[in-house]
Amino acid sequence: MKSDTLFILILKLNQQTYGITVNHIMQIIDMVTITPLPLTHSAIRGVINFRGEIVPVIDLRLRLNFAFKPYQLHTPIILTHFDGRKLGVVVDDVEDIIEIFQESIEEDPLITTLNIAKKEKTPPLFGLAKIDKEIIPILHLEELLTKRDLTQLEQVLGK
Repeated sequence: MKSDTLFILILKLNQQTYGITVNHIMQIIDMVTITPLPLTHSAIRGVINFRGEIVPVIDLRLRLNFAFKPYQLHTPIILTHFDGRKLGVVVDDVEDIIEIFQESIEEDPLITTLNIAKKEKTPPLFGLAKIDKEIIPILHLEELLTKRDLTQLEQVLGK
């Protein structure tokens, strides 16, 4: 991989195309049983057992304030890892991994400012990728959980 290119996982959410960098993605699995957790934000759907390890699962639709969509047998869970944590992320569909030039991702100062101004911020954008004639928001996976979410998880899971 050249230093001026990025690999982006293209996914669908609420009939919109989004992307995430593949740096922190471990694996993509089909839906499994999610054990609900009390006293957590509704976007935190619960935990799964992945190879003997308890992994919190967040529904990206709910995190982005879209309506809940019932899970199907093949609803994907993207398993990620960062900052010593593992996290499952439920999305509507996973489409492809593409390689794009870093220069085709533009950071929008207005969106960045709005994200910083919000108290309970939505996942901030890494940037906006211009691919062919489409603009695809690239999300920061590392910031899907707010500090409040992390505190709730630590209290519930006893960590």
